[in-house]
Amino acid sequence: MARYRGAARAAHLRVDAEPLLSRDTLAERLLGEHATELLAYGDHPVLAGARVQTTLRSRIAEDRLHASGLRQDVVLGAGLDTFAQRDGRVRTFEVDHPASQSAKRELLAAAGIPEAATGWTAAGSPRRVRCPRRAGRGRSGWRRAASRYMSTPSQLTNAGGQRLRRSRRRDDRGPG
Repeated sequence: MARYRGAARAAHLRVDAEPLLSRDTLAERLLGEHATELLAYGDHPVLAGARVQTTLRSRIAEDRLHASGLRQDVVLGAGLDTFAQRDGRVRTFEVDHPASQSAKRELLAAAGIPEAATGWTAAGSPRRVRCPRRAGRGRSGWRRAASRYMSTPSQLTNAGGQRLRRSRRRDDRGPG
């Protein structure tokens, strides 16, 4: 799934006319040896919807993050998302399956793309993602961070989705 979303972001630059929704200039490089195969049908009408969904979701999330003024971002199911490598203003924590993270790191290295300010946390890890704080920020040691869900909700189990929603409600109240 991650490769197809990356291909949609890359095809958006090749196929769609201005104004573009997003400018992920690293997406094609990250596809590596699969780029030609995955982008061969980039202008197919059926794929237009996938391009719009993928690029618009990224654009909205990135714009809201910047408008919030938050300087930390937690990306759940990051896949081949390149926000951390493209942005540079926000510390990004990527939560994903260890195999997905390993593959992404290999692709980044092969493409000569620095990992940037990325923290890596394995999905299913018993530890929570703890965003470092600056001196004097909050009693609990937590620093507020935005969160983005790059995986589709269908990839969450019912119990996992419920835990995620409860966690978001707690986080929205701020540090305790």
